[in-house]
Amino acid sequence: MKSRASYRPGGLVAAAALVVLVGCSDSSGPAGGDVLTDAELAEIEVAFGDDTDLSMGALFHGGMVNAFHPVTPMFMGPHRNPLACLVVEPLPPEDPDQDGIPTLLTIRFDPDPCVFNVGRTAIEFSGSVTVSDPVPDQAGYDIDEVIDHFGVAHTLPNGRAKAMVRNGTRSVRHDTDNDVLKAQERILTTHTTPGRAFKEAGASWELTFSGDDAIVFQQPLPSGALGIEGTWIFRKTNRERAFDVTTVTPLAYDATCTDARPLLRFTEGEIHKTLVRNGTPVAVIKMTWTGCGQEPTREVTRLSDTT
Repeated sequence: MKSRASYRPGGLVAAAALVVLVGCSDSSGPAGGDVLTDAELAEIEVAFGDDTDLSMGALFHGGMVNAFHPVTPMFMGPHRNPLACLVVEPLPPEDPDQDGIPTLLTIRFDPDPCVFNVGRTAIEFSGSVTVSDPVPDQAGYDIDEVIDHFGVAHTLPNGRAKAMVRNGTRSVRHDTDNDVLKAQERILTTHTTPGRAFKEAGASWELTFSGDDAIVFQQPLPSGALGIEGTWIFRKTNRERAFDVTTVTPLAYDATCTDARPLLRFTEGEIHKTLVRNGTPVAVIKMTWTGCGQEPTREVTRLSDTT
């Protein structure tokens, strides 16, 4: 028997709605030959920004299900609420430690896809997210998520449609011995637009956050330092770009920077995305943060003429 309710699901729907907004712009198609063009770089940066934004938000706010933040835009009109077909199982959820993370919970849509209209545009939500608490008898940050074809699509009156689907896993742990938060993610995001370029972005990385002061559960995170290490791919119909992601200078998280999206809550720091081909670095995209609410600057160094 299925039950319907909301168990802190606002971030789940907000995350999908955010992708509808950022995904509405589309850059030019694949670059010719094997040249890493400025147009492709711009497209890569948008996709990378989306992935890191959601990853940071999930770390800061306790997973995708709880990652809603007031500055996250919601693409919803009055009386058109996808929560009407949101299914939460089981209900009530088990949460013996009362930390807001259920022992086991699945959020899905019925019908799937769940379709509602904003003006003449049809919005569809689909798929599921399963959340579990690896330590259900001890309140804390720890959470596991399995994302199964969780997606959102919108279709315009002229029939043009765009869709985003995510699959993968995420785990967040609070290492109390060293007082750091760690998130491990293996997530693949697929973007499709009928008649236009197919795109995928895949993150396989770890985020590590250490606070300037103690990290206390159910209290706002203190200012501190964040690092990202791992790999990220960007794939189109005829090409795959593989990047090694390293934190050269930890990102300085500003706990007072609450009105910016997660990606922009840092006052300094530097990340390098190194494009690797056949095991050889061929280009480096350097991202440098300069202040709260400011987009990081980007500098590209081509290590080979073929890039």
